[in-house]
Amino acid sequence: MLGTAILWLAGCANSPFYHGQIMRGQVVQSTASDVVVCVGKRDGAEPGQLLSVYRVVFTEGVVEEGGSNWHRAPVGTVKIENTIDDHFAKARVIEGDIVKNDIVELQK
Repeated sequence: MLGTAILWLAGCANSPFYHGQIMRGQVVQSTASDVVVCVGKRDGAEPGQLLSVYRVVFTEGVVEEGGSNWHRAPVGTVKIENTIDDHFAKARVIEGDIVKNDIVELQK
């Protein structure tokens, strides 16, 4: 049963549902107006797609039991201009101060 579940999940990574709902990656290079993201053709990236950008933030202090000091803070939006290859794409910064290592995720 575990093997079947693993094969099913692996197949999902290549499905339209995965690309339309789960596509995410990371900023690998950043300038004031452009970024390179680790989301490419293999992930279903296409020119014109908008990606929300988040930064992982650690908050000092006490957290409720079962909670976490880590959270994702929205920092902006980028638009894919062109795919570089199967793994990377160039995007234009639409809004926000985007830096290397921020998380990008397809807007829903």
